[in-house]
Amino acid sequence: MPIRAHCTICSDFFDNKTDVAAIHCGHTFHHLCLIQWFDTAPSRTCPQCRIQNELDRVKAQLSMKEKEKRDCQSIVNALRETLDLRNATVESLQKAISDTEMLCSTLK
Repeated sequence: MPIRAHCTICSDFFDNKTDVAAIHCGHTFHHLCLIQWFDTAPSRTCPQCRIQNELDRVKAQLSMKEKEKRDCQSIVNALRETLDLRNATVESLQKAISDTEMLCSTLK
């Protein structure tokens, strides 16, 4: 079944009853929808391009946040490794103290 094109402003499919307009970027809309869009929109940009630009901006922000998360996770992993090493050192020193205290007790 062929894909039917639709107007992204009103979401209705194109038919033979309504005029269709194409703008410089190649996107097509119902002529009346496009007129209303340009009359009410804050900027005279293609609504579909505008949505795509916003989507691209959000994707870029998401990508930056994912990179920040990976960077933070690397820091957390490094800190965990450092903590594990410090805990091993503390355990080793506690054992050495315990052994030394036992030796001192034995010598007394």
